[in-house]
Amino acid sequence: MARYRKLPVVVDAWEVRELLETARLNREHHARHDHGMPTPVGRAMEVGTLLFTPDAILVNTLEGQMVAGRFAYLLRGVKGEFYPCDREIFERTYAADEPLQPGEAWELRTTFRTRGAPEDLNCVRWSIDPLGLDGRAPGWVPDVRLVREEIHRVTTTP
Repeated sequence: MARYRKLPVVVDAWEVRELLETARLNREHHARHDHGMPTPVGRAMEVGTLLFTPDAILVNTLEGQMVAGRFAYLLRGVKGEFYPCDREIFERTYAADEPLQPGEAWELRTTFRTRGAPEDLNCVRWSIDPLGLDGRAPGWVPDVRLVREEIHRVTTTP
């Protein structure tokens, strides 16, 4: 069995209960169905990707129709695709992302251990792509075992 780490990607997310409330108010006030909706959600409604019911959002995906219940999150992925995510899973796997400010960058601190080494080797890389290796193991170092990777926001200017 191989082990995999989820790549750090940024997605857009909305609480389904808030979207359902906006849709309910639009129906009651005879407003346009997408009035007050986030722009990507409104566009997805127009093309039929998202269908609102009183208690859920039906999400048409390449894998078929999925249901985003009232207490779930609606996510828009890196390719613009929509999918539901259970609240508990969302809260364990996602954190709010704040855009980088001028003079900030992501620092990836990678710790390796080589066979027979008495201590870990630390490597710091600066990159827009936090992994920098496109998900590949660092094959240029023999007998390397990844100990840990941490991504930190740091200031690049004094």
